[in-house]
Amino acid sequence: MGMQLGFTLHQRVRSPTYADVPIYQKKYGIRPKKVAIVIPHSSEIPATLPFSRALSKKLMEGGIQTTTITTTDMMMRGWEVRSQLADVKLYGYDCVALSATLSIEDILIRTRTLLRLLSDRSVMVLELHAYNRKGIDEYCPNPKRWRGLGGTEILVQALPFDQSFSDALDINISEIDKSPGIADKVAQLRGMDLGGAIQELKGKLRQLEAYRSRIRLVELPSISEYLQPSHFAFGFYFSADGRSLKSDGTAFEQDYCAAFRKGMGFNERDVQSVASILTIPALRYGKGSKNQLSDVARTMLALMEDDI
Repeated sequence: MGMQLGFTLHQRVRSPTYADVPIYQKKYGIRPKKVAIVIPHSSEIPATLPFSRALSKKLMEGGIQTTTITTTDMMMRGWEVRSQLADVKLYGYDCVALSATLSIEDILIRTRTLLRLLSDRSVMVLELHAYNRKGIDEYCPNPKRWRGLGGTEILVQALPFDQSFSDALDINISEIDKSPGIADKVAQLRGMDLGGAIQELKGKLRQLEAYRSRIRLVELPSISEYLQPSHFAFGFYFSADGRSLKSDGTAFEQDYCAAFRKGMGFNERDVQSVASILTIPALRYGKGSKNQLSDVARTMLALMEDDI
């Protein structure tokens, strides 16, 4: 009995790894007429832009109109806020509230962009990101939220966009409460009414739910390349000796402000694998509904017929 309990406890506390990520089950359906590739974070451009160009070429060869959009400069926003608060003593909980406020702005900008693009019913959106991949058995947070593309190290978000954003918003709101004064100050520096932004975001996330089948989020493997000591923002995130990140730094700032993501290279299989998941599910299976076209499929077919 004791040995069995010890074994079970060991399994529960073991950190998840990349091997725990389930394989993505491809959805078969209708190819979109247009794909908008959105790269929302400037820190990830070194890893994502070359892949985006290769993917665009592949899609256009298949007759799909493709555009690439870089939407925000998350790094610069973070640097500007830290610079403007340089004379303010920030404690750990202040930094958490600072990051939460920046995160809310980031999610709001991305949601606005998605809804604007998806207002064109012929468009499917791919949001392209890069995650830190140090080794084959690297710690992988929340593996249940991700699916791996078989034969690659590319991840596809399993949760719907609106649900993922809503979860992040709830966490951010709770973190803002730890230092509301700093949160309001950051929002003011960003020219944002924090309460109004939160309410707008909640409304837009309800709208986004209707577009679940036309959005994909993909994470490419990459290597973090930290800011150099000569960079003006280096001191915001790194200790005086330059050997480690400051203890009061947040994961959000480490991901989007303190480092660039450098690509690890990709091949034709990687590009083809991502291209293959860009389909609108055409069939809805279930009791009494097998082989019936979904509402989304009917819309897409109608759009196609208009072009004939």
